[in-house]
Amino acid sequence: LLLSLPVLAGAITMLLTDR
Repeated sequence: LLLSLPVLAGAITMLLTDR
């Protein structure tokens, strides 16, 4: 789970940066 958190955060960051 600890490794999954940064992965999800990275995906969210990409979406936010895309805008």
